[in-house]
Amino acid sequence: MKKTLVHICLALAATSLSAQAAPNGKEQVLFAAGKTSKSVSTTIQGQNVYDFLVTARAGQLLSVTQKAGSKAYFNVNSPGTELALFNGSISGNQLKNRQLPDDGTYAVRVYLMGGAAEVKAPVTLDIAVTGKPLAALSDKMDAKVGKTPYHATASVPCKYSLDPKLTSCQAGVIRRGKDGTATVALKMKGFTRSILFVKGKPVASDSAEEMKSSKKGDLTTVTFGGTSEVYEIRDAFVMGE
Repeated sequence: MKKTLVHICLALAATSLSAQAAPNGKEQVLFAAGKTSKSVSTTIQGQNVYDFLVTARAGQLLSVTQKAGSKAYFNVNSPGTELALFNGSISGNQLKNRQLPDDGTYAVRVYLMGGAAEVKAPVTLDIAVTGKPLAALSDKMDAKVGKTPYHATASVPCKYSLDPKLTSCQAGVIRRGKDGTATVALKMKGFTRSILFVKGKPVASDSAEEMKSSKKGDLTTVTFGGTSEVYEIRDAFVMGE
């Protein structure tokens, strides 16, 4: 229990750090023709943050390696959010082959910890995106709900340790195959959790916490940080008719 609470606090600290301020600089990472990786550099100082923006697709693998010797850290934020799926101040200076749960632009955010506020720190990162993307099914194969990107929406049972009264949350699914390959987006209070299923099994998420799952009948239960987040997802929602 104590370990779970520590994980929750660390995750919240990572979120607060990412959201401290809008980036004072940002750069879209574009790979040369035929290449899947690129080395990028910047200098970070004080409370400033700098974002390297990486556009990728669900199912692809993101790797980020920081050159040794810098006093800076990096996080990786999910598309359109300030939530870190990787926190370098906790997990180190390398993210290796992290499978991505959703399409979008991920922000590799470089920053300094508070104790180094007056330090000017150069940083170099090697960023790579590899692997085959999992494309969403076309409208002809599975019609979307209105103008949303989802092939279906529903209310699913969920629990969140920081909101004890929560018993359900709204969910949307982007199906990427008829075999149970899909991205499930679960709208919690203040954030959305994305989980990638491949052939009916959850394999990746946008959480910095460890993901575990169990299955009983047609119900898959997915948990993060012990039981800090719990989601119950039916096969029919993931796979469709």
